[in-house]
Amino acid sequence: MLSSTVDCPHAATCSGCPLIALPYLEQLRHKQETLQSALERYPTLAQLQVGQIAPASAVEGYRVRAKLVCSGRKLGLYGHSNHEVIDVPGCKVLTARVAAAVDSVRQLLPFEFRLLALDVREVDAGVLVTLIVPPDASEANVQARARQLVAAQPNIVGVAVSRRAVDAPQVLGSSPISILGVSSAPHHLSRSEPYHEAVPGGFVQAHPAQASALYGAIQRELSERLGELRGARILELYAGAGSLALSLAARGAHLIAVEQFEPNLQRAARAAREQGLHVTTHAQSAETALAQPGLNGIDAVIVDPPRRGLSPTVRSAIAKLRPKLMLYVACDPRSFARDLAHLARAGLEPLKISGWDMIPLSDAVEALAVLAPCVPAPPRVLHEDADCLIVDRPGLWQPAEHAVLPRSNRASGVCVLTKARNGAGALVQSLQHARAEYVALVQGITHKKGRIQRKLRGAELRDTAELSYIRERAVSTHSFVRASLHGQGEEAVRQLFASIRHPVLGDARHGHPRSNRYFEERHYLDREFLHCSALELTLQGKPRRFESPLPPELEIVLSSLETESTRPQQPSVQRQ
Repeated sequence: MLSSTVDCPHAATCSGCPLIALPYLEQLRHKQETLQSALERYPTLAQLQVGQIAPASAVEGYRVRAKLVCSGRKLGLYGHSNHEVIDVPGCKVLTARVAAAVDSVRQLLPFEFRLLALDVREVDAGVLVTLIVPPDASEANVQARARQLVAAQPNIVGVAVSRRAVDAPQVLGSSPISILGVSSAPHHLSRSEPYHEAVPGGFVQAHPAQASALYGAIQRELSERLGELRGARILELYAGAGSLALSLAARGAHLIAVEQFEPNLQRAARAAREQGLHVTTHAQSAETALAQPGLNGIDAVIVDPPRRGLSPTVRSAIAKLRPKLMLYVACDPRSFARDLAHLARAGLEPLKISGWDMIPLSDAVEALAVLAPCVPAPPRVLHEDADCLIVDRPGLWQPAEHAVLPRSNRASGVCVLTKARNGAGALVQSLQHARAEYVALVQGITHKKGRIQRKLRGAELRDTAELSYIRERAVSTHSFVRASLHGQGEEAVRQLFASIRHPVLGDARHGHPRSNRYFEERHYLDREFLHCSALELTLQGKPRRFESPLPPELEIVLSSLETESTRPQQPSVQRQ
């Protein structure tokens, strides 16, 4: 298998299996390099070595879930370089039952209403089918087609409908509503695992055998590092349908499973009761759960977030818990590496990274990190004297000392800390005449260069400020700019760019909430894109200049945005 390739008639046009032309061993090497290069962007992670990616037991006929888009009689995926739907009958990666259900739908097309997409999910007894339709699709017509579909394909044990706008970016729309057959069904990832309750449109690892193998690796790490899995208190965030929580509970661990999508948690709790397993469920966000009291004494924390990764709030809260062990399962190397770098600064050091091929023939790679408590590494010192400490400040780092510039933890770059809490007179005087340079990604296309002079709001700011900027380049429909100003810090930069309707992307106070959410979901921006790249000031009678390069977590935002701008937009798959 490692030296062979898969022969598929749709390979030249379909975008679903971008690595299909490579021998399987080469696919694994590609995924290993992808994961390794994501880690190497960060100096604190560069020493971590990823071994050979754990190969899948099967590279064909493995997918127990398919999301397909529809156009007329075509049911498949988008093409490599356009928005045309490529029909994929006989898809090589679908299990036999999923493929049969898809073929049954294809044979009935077109419908009286517009079928936008299809979600098919295998369970123990058969398959669950979700029809994704526009809001105005007739309920009677949808139900009639559901009955026709079940009659044509006995393996279909339940049909649901999800409604969404035609131009929505996601495949799924509203939460699926069952209209025929069962609304949920048991599903075993393997004979050795307990079952979880599957629902239409619910998340599941595409390759159950690989998922079961990954769960085994997690169990071994917990047992080896905690000494005993039985009785261990484990907090799992983003628990989904609870398949991992149930697996660990079957080995004697006490699980606290957190998942925001309440129907998933209700079914996970029911599956635990029916199988006599100890799982406590909380239907709330990870941020809310971590803010609750009563989490002291947690032995381990497990996270398996969607591709955008963990929020800064979640990362900081987990570090404050100081668990004996943290296990991070990730489906996107870029958000994964970003999060690991921040966790290391917060006091949880990655000890080991392993990669898993959960979706053979695709370019996706799953990763598992093992983290343990550590002493956080201090930032790089640029200058130190009797009055101050100047450091190259990482993003989302909160100094223990008094920060003079910048004044919050939302920006990164050159940061001046006073050694006396009330400040040092000569230093404060020098900073009033200092020249700060910033780089920022701002919304929209600015003029090529400009000058902004405005009154500022805020007790700690002067009445007015003047900023000059140059647009270095347009990145998609936004602007990467360099700005400079005297005697002011990052808040002045935020306010001044917002005043000309080009707010800093990621700025929660002055920015555009919808754009900020989009950049967090699609382009890994979990902080504001503002960086103090240089500071010129006089210290002890001598002019000095201190510089800071753009940090990796902002570089990946630019890279992601530039990549997206060169390919056609396609609906995204959101994890539920």
